[in-house]
Amino acid sequence: MTPSPFNAQKQQSSSSWLSFKLQQNILLPLVIFIIGLVISGIGAGWLYNEIETDAKTDFQRNVDRVSGEVALRFSQPIYGLNGLRGAYATNSHLNREQFNAYVASRNLPVEFPGVRGFGFIQRVQRSQLNEFIADTRADGAPTFALHQLQDKQHNDLYIIKYVAPAEKNQGVEGLDIGSESVRREAALLAINSGKPTLSGTIHLVQSNVKTPGALLFVPVYKSGSNPTTIAERQASLLGLLYSPIVIADLLRDIPEFMNGRVDVELFDSLNDLSNKTMVFDADGSKYDNLIPDEELHDEAIAARIFHNTSVLPLPGREMTLRVSSTPVFEALTERYVPWLVFAFGLLLSSALALLIRQQVSGRNRAEMLARNMTADLERLALVAKNTSNAVVITDVKRNIVWVNDGFERITGYSQDEVIGKSPGKLLQCSNTDQSVATEMKTALDAGESFKGK
Repeated sequence: MTPSPFNAQKQQSSSSWLSFKLQQNILLPLVIFIIGLVISGIGAGWLYNEIETDAKTDFQRNVDRVSGEVALRFSQPIYGLNGLRGAYATNSHLNREQFNAYVASRNLPVEFPGVRGFGFIQRVQRSQLNEFIADTRADGAPTFALHQLQDKQHNDLYIIKYVAPAEKNQGVEGLDIGSESVRREAALLAINSGKPTLSGTIHLVQSNVKTPGALLFVPVYKSGSNPTTIAERQASLLGLLYSPIVIADLLRDIPEFMNGRVDVELFDSLNDLSNKTMVFDADGSKYDNLIPDEELHDEAIAARIFHNTSVLPLPGREMTLRVSSTPVFEALTERYVPWLVFAFGLLLSSALALLIRQQVSGRNRAEMLARNMTADLERLALVAKNTSNAVVITDVKRNIVWVNDGFERITGYSQDEVIGKSPGKLLQCSNTDQSVATEMKTALDAGESFKGK
């Protein structure tokens, strides 16, 4: 039997519907999952950026505090030297006893940590050297003698006349700092500029350990003079007050390093940031030579997340300060949180997609069942309509809502005439078998089928 075009069209429509529902069952959960994944990724990325921004801000605050603390510690001795300069303003001929008394009045370890003491340098022409030595010996230093370092040919000598406390500065008095280029350059710059000046990196004569040090100079001019030019400053120079500084002692207890959050390095150069120019390394201060192995040190620095390199202005000099984060600082940065957020979003998206898939699948099964039932009803209606028997459909009150052509043919009533009427009242008569009618009523009341004649 050849299927009708109508049936073929219905089969094709049903096939298309099944294909659409299958795609909906797969695509909708997939789209939900992808959207959730994208939102989770965007949220995790935003949170990561916020955490990184906060970490950078926190690190920069540490950098600013370190920079300010280092500059302050290098400048702190100037206050003590200025006090001495005030003493020279009232008495330009301070003797050894008076000088030592002033230094003893200051609590150097507390007020000026890292400073070995205070001293006074006098410029002496070579032609006046013997007279200077004799006067100094007569002022309570009978063993005072000149000693020089490298360049001994200058006619102007810059000799340390006083330095206190003596126990921390053995072998320093009588040293001509002008006989070494780094010390001499800084001393002349201080004299010519009239400003406090820090020398380049040196090894202090009085230090038993060859660690980086520096000298901080403050020029003293004759009382009443107000020199404004280099020539006037040279002419009115009384001497140089100075402070020997051990850089490791000056900087080793910086709070930001002591709490382990950052590493601090200081270089006496603006371009060469190698161990050759390194004058302080907070990590290296744990070693005897204060400088760790360069290759291992560079690898450790490169592995750190945050770095800051800046020029540090110091009295009469510029150095380079490098601050880097430590594992302690980086451990405080909760970079795992964005991954947790992403994982949670991924899990939630998966669960939602699965739920949507179950809902869609359940709905599709319900719709499939409804379509099948509709098809069965359509087939049943087609049979009822075309059968030669009388078929009557009533509502719950047993009033007629539909009759087929067979009913109209057998009873002679049209559909319009019987709609809303009771089949029993319409069709029963005096000849009706009451027992059959009773059985039919009983079956209908019980919601059961009835078959009879």
